Amino acid sequence: MKINSKNIIIPALMLMVGTALVGSVTGTVAWYQYSTRTTAAYVGTSASVGRKLQIKVGSGQYTTDLTNKDIASYLATSASANDHLVPCTTGAKAKDAALGDFFGSPVRQFEDMADWAAAKAEDRVYLPLTLKLQNNNDQPIVGEKIYLSHLQMLDSVPEGKESALGALRVHFSTGTYNYTFAHGADADDIEVVTHGQLDLDNDGHDDLRPTEDIGIYDEDNYNPDPCDYGSVYNGNAIAAATNKQVAYSDQGDYFANDSKAKLTNLDKALPFGVTNNNGELTINVTIWLEGWAELGESGSESSIWNRNTIGTSFKVGMRFVVDTRDVE
Repeated sequence: MKINSKNIIIPALMLMVGTALVGSVTGTVAWYQYSTRTTAAYVGTSASVGRKLQIKVGSGQYTTDLTNKDIASYLATSASANDHLVPCTTGAKAKDAALGDFFGSPVRQFEDMADWAAAKAEDRVYLPLTLKLQNNNDQPIVGEKIYLSHLQMLDSVPEGKESALGALRVHFSTGTYNYTFAHGADADDIEVVTHGQLDLDNDGHDDLRPTEDIGIYDEDNYNPDPCDYGSVYNGNAIAAATNKQVAYSDQGDYFANDSKAKLTNLDKALPFGVTNNNGELTINVTIWLEGWAELGESGSESSIWNRNTIGTSFKVGMRFVVDTRDVE
């Protein structure tokens, strides 16, 4: 029988920026209520009664659409159960790379990331999602590709505040496939240099490397080199040319077009893999604020974040889809 495409929606999630400076620890994350209908209308969707693509978060129950209540219930019992979102960094990372360690606050005069304060699990949001595909007889459909058909990253900036949307990152991982997304003005990849000079003591000058003799020195002849934070890891220098984080732009042409029953743009769309023998595919989603992202007005951007970013809110919405096919 011929059956139509079906897509899954995660409602727009709103979170508050939880930082003032790189490595600071204040702010609020709030997950606001959005009904499934409102969210579906917001991101656009098409209906199907031909087969079932369902979703769950963690060990929850499968449902057609995840609501805010579903996500909030999961977060209340997970490492992401927090009301603080602290900027952290992946360090150098390709856009198709798996996530490794997250690094937290740089320590003044310590270039090596291994010496920085470790990022905590609650500094970011982690959502283990599982999608399940069945036919009308509730039998699993095996070997079906699942795509991302939509991703929206928006913000709302109150009067007197400054946007931190440029720091928001969303990473998808199935183990085989890994994709990092950032918000961009165009379809080009978004690159952030993940090392550099910082003024962590806020004295108006970039920090300098410490000298071996910290007791007595001639101030008139004190000329240490600038401290290049993030240029070393575990004692090994990181080549400047590769010391950057690269992400797909959310404005790029990486999405399956589900405006009709038959998906199009599949030659450019990013696949997540195929459903297993149970008709399932697990997609792990991680959301964080990239501490090395430069914020501020054009020409005056800085990796030292302005306190006016506190109170800025984000919405992150995503939709998954499978293609039309014949099922026995």
